Amino acid sequence: MKKKILYIVVFFVVLILALFIVLKNGIVISSIQFDFLKLEQLYIKLDKKLIVRAKNITINETQNSEISSQTH
Repeated sequence: MKKKILYIVVFFVVLILALFIVLKNGIVISSIQFDFLKLEQLYIKLDKKLIVRAKNITINETQNSEISSQTH
């Protein structure tokens, strides 16, 4: 049982350390799209603070207005 807990703790420590290293170097995503949101040229970096930049942000409001019009 103790080995299992130790493995879980080590896994999360390694995961958090890897995430920290990746964010220190910075992440660039050319385009990411969800049903309600589209981001272009997304840049995420951890310096002294978390830096999040996007060249173009598009919010799709058609679904939200359809949902709100159906409820009223």
